[in-house]
Amino acid sequence: PPRARDSGASAAAALVQPGRTHALLTELQERHPGRYPGRPTWRDGIAFIASSLQQAGASDVRIQHLEGDLREVINVIARVPGQDTSHAVVLAAHHDVVAGAPGAIDDGGACAVLIEAARVLAAGPPPGCDVVLAIFDGEEQGLLGSKAYVKDLGAAGLARVRAAMAVELVGWTKDQLVLHTIPSGFAWDAEGVPPAWLPATIRAAAADAGEQVGLGDPLLWPWYQGTVRLFKVKTGSDAGAFLEAGVPAVMLTGSALTNFYDAYHQRNDNMTKVDSVRLDAAARVVVAASRELAALAPEQTPPNLGEPYLALGSRTLGRWSLLLLGLSVAAATGFAAAQLARRGRRVAALLTGVVAVSLAGSALIGAVAALTVGIPLAAGIAAAVRWPRYERFFVYPSLAILGMELMVMGVITASFGFNTRGSWLEWGLSVALAASALVAAMVVGQVDPDPKIDEIAETPAAEPSSP
Repeated sequence: PPRARDSGASAAAALVQPGRTHALLTELQERHPGRYPGRPTWRDGIAFIASSLQQAGASDVRIQHLEGDLREVINVIARVPGQDTSHAVVLAAHHDVVAGAPGAIDDGGACAVLIEAARVLAAGPPPGCDVVLAIFDGEEQGLLGSKAYVKDLGAAGLARVRAAMAVELVGWTKDQLVLHTIPSGFAWDAEGVPPAWLPATIRAAAADAGEQVGLGDPLLWPWYQGTVRLFKVKTGSDAGAFLEAGVPAVMLTGSALTNFYDAYHQRNDNMTKVDSVRLDAAARVVVAASRELAALAPEQTPPNLGEPYLALGSRTLGRWSLLLLGLSVAAATGFAAAQLARRGRRVAALLTGVVAVSLAGSALIGAVAALTVGIPLAAGIAAAVRWPRYERFFVYPSLAILGMELMVMGVITASFGFNTRGSWLEWGLSVALAASALVAAMVVGQVDPDPKIDEIAETPAAEPSSP
């Protein structure tokens, strides 16, 4: 990931005071629980958040009234001045809740985290560019506040925004921080997932601060990355309003598919669900990430929405790495097809050739969803053909990866809604790669060993001559 010199990210993260964020959230929840739009606690909560940001040392704190799609929205906007005021990084949360939910974790915890982040950032030294703290209204009704804010900024204002990070569902008892790169939500679309530099920079800054942040899901992260590119997953956060406008944005959250917040939109979303230690961890990540992002040069932060990449642990494979890897495996698979043809397995050879061509095409267009399945599956098939006596050790794990991908896609789309996102070419190549399962089924137990090897093995040894 692009890194900045002397951003002070880890040093700033260390200034987060243990327990301070929990105390802020406790006061917010005790005095203003259930901040449903129109209720007195909603308006009083807005005033409390604005006052807290002022006390934290943020500048230009204002309560912003804007016309949203359904009603007037009331946002709280503040700023920590940076060395370069021509650019800004936006940190976002939302103060509204759904009816009947106290809103401790959704999204009171994030509001408290941003207030603590404002205090640390305002204490200096100044970040590399402005850091805007935006506590939006109407997120639960379709991002009313963030969409109105983006519209109010206009083209000139949006051009200043280097990146945005929305904070959601952090600080609960089983929190495992991840970044969501979902490029669509509720009822709108974005050009694609945020560019690789944004999640990579945030995760690297978090690691410097001693915190681990995953991508998409603690367990299903490889398949998550392909799924959100191929399907329009109908969920989102205030990051979606920025993505829709072409601004790189992600959501930092402690909730994911395999670690879902169990009190989400429920009456028990209260202080019993809050973990002070995890809340402090989220604050450290937000502080470190904002300082690191603010210190990057504009040329390090291109708004390349939709670019192909695959994060593997702390490494990120970009377009050229994926291309090289995909073409290499495709070439090996093509060689396996030639071997099958030489052995007389014409159908298996044809299907293996289809896999090789589809994989090469997927690599050329950067079809991440197809590559996450196709590369391990094709590699397993090629290895099984090369070493047929051990084919089950190569093919079965590859088939398991294919099954995992299909299961994850099914669960995600069943849980959050289904619609297609990928181009017809990407879909066509993905479907063609599904032939890999047929190839694997034919290869297992059916590929004959190399005839030359068998001939040597079956030739009886010459009997020793008599003395």
